[in-house]
Amino acid sequence: MLLGDDDRLDFGAWYENKRFDHHTPQNINSQYNNSGATFRYLQNDVVFGHANHLTIGGYFAWGDNDGEVHCPNTNYNCNTVAAARAAGVSRHIMQDRTFAESMTVEGYMEDRFELNDMFDVVAGAQGVFAKRRRYDDYLTAPAHDESAQKDYGGWSPKVGLIWKAVEKVEVYGNASRSYEPPNSSQFSPRTANPVGGKYYTTVDGQEATTVELGVRGEKGIFSWDVAAYHSWLRDELLTAPDFTDSTKNLTINAKDTTHSGIEAGAQALIPLGVLASDDKLRASVTYNYTRFLFKNDKTYGDNYIPSIPNHFGMGELLYEHPTGFYVGPNVKMANSYYADYSNTKQWKAPAFSLIGARAGYKDKAGWSVFIEGKNLTNENWVSNVAPTALASSSNQQLYNPGYDRQIFGGFSIDFH
Repeated sequence: MLLGDDDRLDFGAWYENKRFDHHTPQNINSQYNNSGATFRYLQNDVVFGHANHLTIGGYFAWGDNDGEVHCPNTNYNCNTVAAARAAGVSRHIMQDRTFAESMTVEGYMEDRFELNDMFDVVAGAQGVFAKRRRYDDYLTAPAHDESAQKDYGGWSPKVGLIWKAVEKVEVYGNASRSYEPPNSSQFSPRTANPVGGKYYTTVDGQEATTVELGVRGEKGIFSWDVAAYHSWLRDELLTAPDFTDSTKNLTINAKDTTHSGIEAGAQALIPLGVLASDDKLRASVTYNYTRFLFKNDKTYGDNYIPSIPNHFGMGELLYEHPTGFYVGPNVKMANSYYADYSNTKQWKAPAFSLIGARAGYKDKAGWSVFIEGKNLTNENWVSNVAPTALASSSNQQLYNPGYDRQIFGGFSIDFH
């Protein structure tokens, strides 16, 4: 929403409700509610004779999860449902009941002030407050209470400098702090020895200090944005499956970790003049290099943090006709990566390359149609892993298979 000639206010809201019924040896029934709202105010003004760009925003989210786990009978292990059925057991009783609730409030402000024709200074801050609550009651022997609640809060400053080296080219650098509370699934109230029959969470919020240096710009038919970063993290939130209980994950705080990487994107808009005087070929590529490591960890030393490929890239060639028609192929690829915190080479997730294509039509009146195909060669690949401490032949369920060949389409209407 425009406020005057130069100011703008954007806002949005959402609500989601979904139900999950999973019939395995344990019957797991869950219902989720998620809602929230966001706003962002952008002000472009002149301060002390210099251009100034101010951004103020906020975020609110609330959600809950109400779930039950049913077992065929307390006299039978839920993982031996075949034995229970053979014994004629048909009655299901509640084994576990959970209710989780989360609330997050976040606010931020960033200001870009033009010092002169060559330099801009950037300063900002972000604050977050979060509440996590979990009621988790095991009803069958040995019955115990895993309920817990905790409040989280932190603020994060940021400062940066932008050098307008030449026309349409900027070199930028910044240093910032960040704070991230655990989400609902990471809020795991479990300890080895419960106190007074209750399990209290030991999960803290994740903190980081990050420095970044990059360059972005455009020249002729080319545009690009390349940045390198390094982060020092404290209490990074890491999650691994609990193979003794298929309904739960375990979340820990790693004492010290580091994240380093490069994020690069480039695009070329190539005039063709083949089927029309102003048709063109849009070539785009993105590349991410990531190196996430433990730092002198007492268990894992300087190992790689699993589930993240070091190299990931995407590319696309798209023919665009002035009438609104477009068509072209694309590719997505990644190298192999570790699936466990112990960095066991034999259980690394394999590298993959996926070929796709898309086509469509965008009408000037605001409506559009499209068709897209993914993994057209129907490759078998691993989309992600649920990392564990030590991968072995007994816990291969940590691999999640990627999608098969997909072809789908749709349409949209833009009201303006």
